[in-house]
Amino acid sequence: MGLNYQSTGVLSDKDYEPKANYTASETDPLKVLVNTRRMTTRSWIKILAATLVALIVVLPILFETNAHLINQCPLSPKARDQIRGEWQKEVFVQENLRHEWQREEEERKYKREEWKREAEEHDREKRERQRMGMFWDQVEAQRCTTYGTREYTAYLANLPIDYPHWIEACKETMLEVHGKSYFPKRCEDLGPGVVMGRWEVNLNEPGCASFWDWLKNKMGL
Repeated sequence: MGLNYQSTGVLSDKDYEPKANYTASETDPLKVLVNTRRMTTRSWIKILAATLVALIVVLPILFETNAHLINQCPLSPKARDQIRGEWQKEVFVQENLRHEWQREEEERKYKREEWKREAEEHDREKRERQRMGMFWDQVEAQRCTTYGTREYTAYLANLPIDYPHWIEACKETMLEVHGKSYFPKRCEDLGPGVVMGRWEVNLNEPGCASFWDWLKNKMGL
């Protein structure tokens, strides 16, 4: 297809209709080639500008995302340091717990041994008191302490002067009053080899209960 020219010899925009498969040739006017080259340069500038803007916007996002992924990666130095720190804290806590359990176990073991020694000592003292035949002597009824309750006192017999466990012997030796046995309420050291016990008995003590003695008619009737 040919091109239409005006009398001036210049190609009119009206007559120029570019086609998709158009290829410039040496016979084309110079102005057509310049316009085609100019349009191509503008398109490249727009493409480069758009690309630059996209890079400016996208690169910071990519950099931040990459840094976040690197920090979250278990193989990164920061992540390894964080995991190592948490392990060290856990090891420290577990070590403290182990020491605490060990200390408590040693305390329990010491208490068990102490209880065992005390039980053995108690049994030994009990056998010793039985062997010496300790008992309460000089039992006396004292005053009434409360309603229906009377105080009793007695002295522990067969107690050696140098016996070191006199208070235990006093507290663990029972006294029978009115057919019932009682442990002493208090123990008193009255000197070498002299121990007195005190009891408060509230059974069969009518003398410590209030009652009407006699009736008198004051009117003389």
